[in-house]
Amino acid sequence: MIITKSKDGLGMVEIDIQQEEPSEADKRFNSQVNYIIIEKLWKYMHPHEDIQNLYELLDINKNAYSRIRTANEFQQVDLEKRWNRKNSPISLMGLSREIMTGQVMMEIDGIKWEEWDKYIRYRYEEKEEEDEKERIRYMQNFNRKLHEVFRELTINKSDKRDIAKLFYFFTYGRAVNADIDDIEMLELKDSLNNVNVEKMKICDMELKKEVCRLLREKYKQLNIIVGYQEL
Repeated sequence: MIITKSKDGLGMVEIDIQQEEPSEADKRFNSQVNYIIIEKLWKYMHPHEDIQNLYELLDINKNAYSRIRTANEFQQVDLEKRWNRKNSPISLMGLSREIMTGQVMMEIDGIKWEEWDKYIRYRYEEKEEEDEKERIRYMQNFNRKLHEVFRELTINKSDKRDIAKLFYFFTYGRAVNADIDDIEMLELKDSLNNVNVEKMKICDMELKKEVCRLLREKYKQLNIIVGYQEL
């Protein structure tokens, strides 16, 4: 990583800072956190759907997903190899390679690394009988904290957080790129596709006329733009 900074006000110098490569243990832990977040947000947004739908969406079977969540050392899932596959589903979610392969941990507002570490130990490691009440209490509080973050998520194209990108992906089924200008058009397309004909019949007549006027106006504008750009 190159950082440019002033040297005593006399000019700019470049300092090359080499980022330390995460250990295999760190990668397993980061992957645990990242794929637990992916699964928990999907369940939060699709409470009545079969979790198998998520596995199919990511092209990761139940057994492999479990090995990622439990940081299985002996049957590790090669996430780098999966990322590199042509049209790999995990590379099309809008999240970085570093997150999807465990190079870095996805950050969640208000939840520290130590809290994740304790949650994972309580969830997957041996449980002492005398710690059972504390374990349950902590995991419930942790999940409550996570759900509070989920509840505050909205579609916001200026929100650059990874959790917001994931929320967009689960909402629209495609990745959001905050640097492109087509998000409003995609949202308009989805809104129009979801318009119910029966509701159109019974809604206010003046509202119908106003929407018709706007659609005609926008259609003319868009048709001219498309025709010009296809020349």
